[in-house]
Amino acid sequence: MSNRYEDDDAFDAAMRRTLNNLPTPEGELAHLPRRAFLRTGAAAAGLAALGVAGWMGVAYETTPALVRLAFAHADEESGLRGVLVPDMATVQLALGKSLPGVLQLCKDCAVDGYAAWHLNSYLDNLGYVHVFAFRGAVPALTGRGHWLRGYWHALAGEQGAPLLVLSHQLAAVDAVVRQLRA
Repeated sequence: MSNRYEDDDAFDAAMRRTLNNLPTPEGELAHLPRRAFLRTGAAAAGLAALGVAGWMGVAYETTPALVRLAFAHADEESGLRGVLVPDMATVQLALGKSLPGVLQLCKDCAVDGYAAWHLNSYLDNLGYVHVFAFRGAVPALTGRGHWLRGYWHALAGEQGAPLLVLSHQLAAVDAVVRQLRA
């Protein structure tokens, strides 16, 4: 490799002398100014995350465990279709009324160890509704509410067996509850 500068050594020596003669700072170096919007953005994101975590914690604690597990069970069986019980009359007796909409699924299942019939019905303009008709007593299943992306309502059937109605639409839950109570 050829050297383009004739006096490369002289240049290097001059630069070394210049760098050695630079003044050294007496105090602490000044910090670069931080951008205020980065700090406020991080603070806002932290507060938002804290708020969402608090909301999720309250929703988790106030929703009964059986309802949360029923939502998970309904999501697992969302692709199933058909009547998978040997005698549909026993399911109709547990409900006491006919389920509105088009029946998509009726099968035996267990939610948290409690035996139930899982019915899935489609209501026009309202979407899918899952009804769990439990075949025995379940602990503290009363009231109504919402859990993350869905609504639920617990009520007693005609035979006294607990029913749990789940849907993504509040209007769908209300329509099924009205039909079952009528």
